[in-house]
Amino acid sequence: MRAIVLWLFPWVLFAGLMPASPLSPGELSEVLSYQRTEHVVYGNPAFRQSYLQTAPGDRMGPSIMQRSGRRRLYDHNLVLRAVFKGSLSHHRDGNLKRVFEDPVFVDIGSAILNGEGAPTCRDLYEDEGVFPFLHRLVATDINDPASRYVDTYFRTRNNLPFYVRAVPLELDTAEKLDGIVRDRIHPLILRSANSGPDLYYSPELLRQHFQVVVDYAGRRPALYFFGMYLLYKPAAERAMEVLGTVDYDIGFNHRWAAWTAVNWGARTARAALSIRDGRLSWVDAERSREETGLAIAANAAPAPCPKEAERIEAARNRALAYKRASDWQKKADANLEAWEMEADRLLAEGLTDVAGAYAGLYGKAPADLGALAKFALLFMRYDYRRLDRLRWNPAGARVEVGP
Repeated sequence: MRAIVLWLFPWVLFAGLMPASPLSPGELSEVLSYQRTEHVVYGNPAFRQSYLQTAPGDRMGPSIMQRSGRRRLYDHNLVLRAVFKGSLSHHRDGNLKRVFEDPVFVDIGSAILNGEGAPTCRDLYEDEGVFPFLHRLVATDINDPASRYVDTYFRTRNNLPFYVRAVPLELDTAEKLDGIVRDRIHPLILRSANSGPDLYYSPELLRQHFQVVVDYAGRRPALYFFGMYLLYKPAAERAMEVLGTVDYDIGFNHRWAAWTAVNWGARTARAALSIRDGRLSWVDAERSREETGLAIAANAAPAPCPKEAERIEAARNRALAYKRASDWQKKADANLEAWEMEADRLLAEGLTDVAGAYAGLYGKAPADLGALAKFALLFMRYDYRRLDRLRWNPAGARVEVGP
């Protein structure tokens, strides 16, 4: 027995000293190989300008290699709809609808100055089968000295109805990732498609990036739309796994705008996503309703889930309030101190934008400018999706945060 223990000890010690892997060795090799090809052919600076200038068959403009318009990544919308409808089940964790309740979605490299701005994020925002189920939608773009895309956006546009944040050229630390996510509680959904990590990172940097995603998610579940791959980190695991692949010939077609020829009204999630056997399975509608606890009357149409209906309605109301006061939140996100000074200026001018937000939330005008000013300051400090927790206390002459 002692001989066996002595023989095993070096191997146990060696295994304990081995660095953690963000995916299984086989799947990590597969994803790295895919990304290496994308990087060499489409992300190599030596070829990049050539692809930007020549795009055979593209009716959307010269940026066929990268984000180039609405619906290019609409397969992701179909997959997310399936998740939020309860149509996808993990072999161990069960229905993904329960796993990804109220998640934060962060798009890495959203082309915020392309056309009307962040076209594929707009697709998510306008999709009633997706956006109402998100805790927050964040678009990002680089802001290095050579580009200053985010600075330009806030200076000249500042018109998107969701968060816009600067993303570092290399997301290789948890601190950098937290800078664009800013949430340590909710489930996490990331996307890198024709943008940054999936197109421009070296294999070494990409491996480090994957490990950062796993470490940052911690005990939360994470879903990562990485290139054509759908990666998943279970809450209880310290590594990701491949759940499937999204149709490469549509969203990742670098030669022509294939997504413009798709009948999106007829396309299904099953056509968009090829799942890995043994990892993921499709759930029929009846089983999905049973798994999510919805009662189905015999021979009758399924009754709507009150909780889900309330969630959708609340999300729409929050989105409306956000539209009315988006400038406040986005600028407060960037610089709170400057906005406290700006609040004084707007107070003198009547705080018209914040008054609209106040009325949108409470259905009435504020009692006085003092109430509105306090609401404005709290509005700048709190995530806009927590505004429904703010309550005006006439007795205390202050706004309070409810449960």
